[in-house]
Amino acid sequence: MTKEALVVLLQEALKWLAEPCAQQVDHLKALGVWPSADELALELDNVAPLMPEAVRKGELSRELELAVERVTEKLDEMSGQQNAHLWTPDALANSDQWETVRLLASEALRRLGR
Repeated sequence: MTKEALVVLLQEALKWLAEPCAQQVDHLKALGVWPSADELALELDNVAPLMPEAVRKGELSRELELAVERVTEKLDEMSGQQNAHLWTPDALANSDQWETVRLLASEALRRLGR
């Protein structure tokens, strides 16, 4: 994958994670997966594993990789059957956990320079 393609995919995934709830809901509805919020995390899961190679090649910064890791770590904390309640419409709108995800994703976007 080219650096440009990786940046676009990363930007898209982070953008949706950083958006306010209403925009996230619209995105999930457009994808046809609403009321599931899982797709927000899955989009990042598809691209984050490609980052170490891009960093090794000098195409992306280590600081960006660390910022994305913070987002994925938070999402991982929220995963699992014991946290199913965090992936509901109510949680997406009202949970402090999702606010943290939005803040971390916003920071990663800033590091991406977008």
